[in-house]
Amino acid sequence: MTFYKVNFIAALMASLFALSSQKDGSCLALKCAHGKIYDEFSGRCVCTCRRGYILALNGHSCVRVRFGEWSSWSSCIVSEWGGVQHRGRLCKTKLGRSANNRCVGAGSQSRSCSKVTSDFRIRKNLLDLTDEELHDFIQGFTKFKQDHSLFGYLSTAYWHGWPSKCPWYKHGIKGHKNGHCSWHHHPMFLPWHRLIMVQLELGLSRHMKNKTLGIPYWDWTDPIYKGLPDLVKNPTIYDPILKKYVPNPFYRTYIPSHAPVNNKTLYNYRLVVKAGYTKNHLMLTNVIEALNMPNYKKFDFTSVHSHDDIHNCVCDAFNKIGVNCTYSMVTTDFAAFDALFFLHHSQMDRLFALFAHLRELLGQQDWTKASFLQAYKNAPEFDFFNRSDVSGSWDWPMSPFCNASMNPSYVTLNKDSWTVGNSYYYQELFGYKYDTFDLARRDWKLLLKDLKCSFNSNNFGHPSPFISKLGEGLGIIYKTKEKFTFSCTT
Repeated sequence: MTFYKVNFIAALMASLFALSSQKDGSCLALKCAHGKIYDEFSGRCVCTCRRGYILALNGHSCVRVRFGEWSSWSSCIVSEWGGVQHRGRLCKTKLGRSANNRCVGAGSQSRSCSKVTSDFRIRKNLLDLTDEELHDFIQGFTKFKQDHSLFGYLSTAYWHGWPSKCPWYKHGIKGHKNGHCSWHHHPMFLPWHRLIMVQLELGLSRHMKNKTLGIPYWDWTDPIYKGLPDLVKNPTIYDPILKKYVPNPFYRTYIPSHAPVNNKTLYNYRLVVKAGYTKNHLMLTNVIEALNMPNYKKFDFTSVHSHDDIHNCVCDAFNKIGVNCTYSMVTTDFAAFDALFFLHHSQMDRLFALFAHLRELLGQQDWTKASFLQAYKNAPEFDFFNRSDVSGSWDWPMSPFCNASMNPSYVTLNKDSWTVGNSYYYQELFGYKYDTFDLARRDWKLLLKDLKCSFNSNNFGHPSPFISKLGEGLGIIYKTKEKFTFSCTT
């Protein structure tokens, strides 16, 4: 029996177990048109439908859905990397019932609308930097941290948390009582962090000889890592071109405007004990599960567990007396002062880009306001209709990128590029690409097979156990978020 047959049987058995393990046997008795699954939130079995259908109001049958006519093209957002126009169409039943995220095919399209006049920056795997690139990165980052202009490292790092550069968020915005600018566990989380990464990258590029080298990514799914990347570990680092050890700009950051703490000059802090960085397998399966989710919201709220674990493990104070992680990546206020933040969020943005790219290759992209917001309308924890920052997140002007008095970069200040809707088009508006989407050195294109199976499932929209085609040894992938702990997963 082949490997894939064994895996298929294992996944099938897991699915059957999930259906039959309910004490009241409700799943076995329920009659459904397409499929059924046990819903943990309601505590009962529910009927499901294939993509191209939506569950009827009777809760049993499935109603066919179709896309309507395309909207007109948006106005051109001009950039030096081709700019972008986009359009979308709505998914509905014959009687006009909204069915966002249920139609087969593309719900959105985009096209370039201006000339490409500048080179793209390429974000490479940290492990694949050449000696010349590593030298350029070390020297450029050193100068970047010494840059005290609005383009400098500290000026941008301040935007994330302390010293709270967005005081207008203090009143009425949940989770922003101190007035910091960044968003977390929110629809704007990945788009906002995409923008700050662009801002940091453009500031760094001013000090780099190679203007086409972007911020490298740390692929923490790769088992070659047994801890932090070597780049950030020690006070000195070997420069392969200078052929000597030099002060390591990635080791720690002096925070000059902050008052001394315990009569000591303040630097960012790390305390890595054993930590989740050795949990490469868990983070790989978590990312695979996230990429197979039926919409952006579920992708974001699955992959965020790997994201959070990296932050939590940089300073692991759990059950440790006298350890203060306030000035580390654990906290929103001081996370961006650690150079590791760059490498980590370059990886997170790469996953966001891969989520979009997989759907575009399959002709199933659906990046529209209606489809984006639908999942949040159905999530009680967001209180969608009483929170303007959630219901208005698609068009929300993300600060401080939209603020000309604070943002010196014409790229991120460009008209409407600072919204969730438009920040999606990272190549056309921000001018960077990734060298590859491989995860743990495994061929990312195999994920297309996973996604096809997900799209063709009778339970589309409801995550189920599956075996990934990305390679052997991953086992059944299901509910990976439950394997993470609240602090650092060890």
